Amino acid sequence: TLSVGLECCASPLNATLGEYCSVFKDTDEYFGSHGSFYAFRPKEGSFECNPPFDQPSCIASFHHIAAVLAASDGPLSFVLCVPDMDRRRSGKLNDAFKAIEPFMKFELKIEMAQHAYMMGLQHRPTGANRERHWPPHFDTMLYILQNIKGEDKYKIPYDFASAVQAAFHRAGGAVIVDGAREGVGLDQPPPEELQAFRQPAPPAPPPPAAVPLGGVAGAAQAF
Repeated sequence: TLSVGLECCASPLNATLGEYCSVFKDTDEYFGSHGSFYAFRPKEGSFECNPPFDQPSCIASFHHIAAVLAASDGPLSFVLCVPDMDRRRSGKLNDAFKAIEPFMKFELKIEMAQHAYMMGLQHRPTGANRERHWPPHFDTMLYILQNIKGEDKYKIPYDFASAVQAAFHRAGGAVIVDGAREGVGLDQPPPEELQAFRQPAPPAPPPPAAVPLGGVAGAAQAF
């Protein structure tokens, strides 16, 4: 099995495993934290990475996982859970996907209507109805990234895809009934940081205006 033993992006208030990485090592290490994920460079082991769902955090996680896998001769495995993102919209995002592609052993899309997430703030009441789950406004992608020894040690079960889909559906039972999205927060817009995953790609910029000889032309790079 995958034998995941550590969460890469958590906190003492929402970790589900005894070991995890979190932002504030100075306080969190007393509760099992290994400190920042981006300073965490294991040589072997099996890990789960569910970064914050903004593009910069996802891109940084992709590159860090790729670097860790490339640097180790020991068995390493990462389960990566992120929103379904259109890599064509961003050169930086496309580069991040290219970094993890050599290690990609499995991928699974979980449809938006077929799952829900537990609130990251489930340690305190959230929303008008004190919700514990929120229905995503995007599909979710699950990737398994492994080096050669990791692929041999942490074998992916033949029924992994169906088991994961069933687990996501059970976890979101409060908001999902027979595949229909019901219940909490569906009349509310997605959080601001998630809206980028639903917006259509921006139109191509117009060609730059001609500049006099010796002038300087600048270009803004969209993230």
